[in-house]
Amino acid sequence: VTKDKYPSYLPRVNWAPMLAQDDVRFGWKLLRVWWYRAIFMHNAEQMERTLTMHSTHNTNIFGLEPGDSRYLAYLEPDPRRQVIVQNSPLSSHNPTYSENELRYPAGTMFVCDILEAPNKPYGVSKCKGLLIGCCPKSDKLLMYPLPTLEAKHIFEGFLWFKNVMLLRYNIHLQRIGVDAASTLVGLKLDHFRTQYAVSFETIGRYHRHYHSHGEGGIKRVMTGAFRNAQNTIGTYLAHKPVDPNTMWLLGAQHFMSLHEAAASLRIWRREHILRTPHQYLLNDIHPQPVEPPLPFFIPVRYNPPNGTKWSNERTREAYYLFPAAYVPIKRFGETGLVDNRHESVLLDKLTGNP
Repeated sequence: VTKDKYPSYLPRVNWAPMLAQDDVRFGWKLLRVWWYRAIFMHNAEQMERTLTMHSTHNTNIFGLEPGDSRYLAYLEPDPRRQVIVQNSPLSSHNPTYSENELRYPAGTMFVCDILEAPNKPYGVSKCKGLLIGCCPKSDKLLMYPLPTLEAKHIFEGFLWFKNVMLLRYNIHLQRIGVDAASTLVGLKLDHFRTQYAVSFETIGRYHRHYHSHGEGGIKRVMTGAFRNAQNTIGTYLAHKPVDPNTMWLLGAQHFMSLHEAAASLRIWRREHILRTPHQYLLNDIHPQPVEPPLPFFIPVRYNPPNGTKWSNERTREAYYLFPAAYVPIKRFGETGLVDNRHESVLLDKLTGNP
């Protein structure tokens, strides 16, 4: 990939001059940049695209402006990014597209794959895998935890994908690209294909380019999940230390919220427009960006709801997980297919329950 094809930054004509380090505003600016990185874990290019995208809609993130990615150089390297890069090197991924991948309207085609669960995730009684889908055109990511790798649960996952796209964007999922695994293309899924008019396209073993977006989606989701899980190091739930290795599923759901609030580099590199996947699917001239969530597992306090044994307490300590909107994780997503973005899912610190 050449720098001419994928330029590193947008034009700098509107960037404000850098603040001097002895300026009192420099410390506040650095604090805001640190807070942004604590949430998004972006590098300079990703941060700059997102800030510029928000500025075009007369919004900003924590008062940051285009050009403020330069202040990342004054912060220590993010240890979460370095740990993942060292311990989980990513295989090569072709970021370009074929004509077949872009001929379907945005949101109507997803490339899907299954990731086997690395271990038993926290708070879920049974999870053997994670069904992840990536729309090549809009860069939209979807996920669904699978209690087993049987066809009936994969059926539920595909149905969740179809319902989310229909209820949230009024888009009918028409095509799914999968590999030739029997669990994805077996006869037991014929009922889903015929009843909901969704055609399946298998990718041959020697056509890895087409399926690279499905595998690339898995890599991005799991990288974001395990980076988020690093935030749980040194914390306690129900008086027991938290094992970061078990927080990958909750971290993955938080990453989904981040992905919707950040500008997509794939859309930018293909069309040179700054859009989040959510904005791209809305197909509006001036769609407002999604507000970013809080950092994963940050300590918060909440008011106990009435009717509970803690309702007499004014506040209780908890950890923030993610917005309570379109959460497919049972026990953590009581509202299910509801855009309940103004509320959040928390973990009570003393009980360890959501």
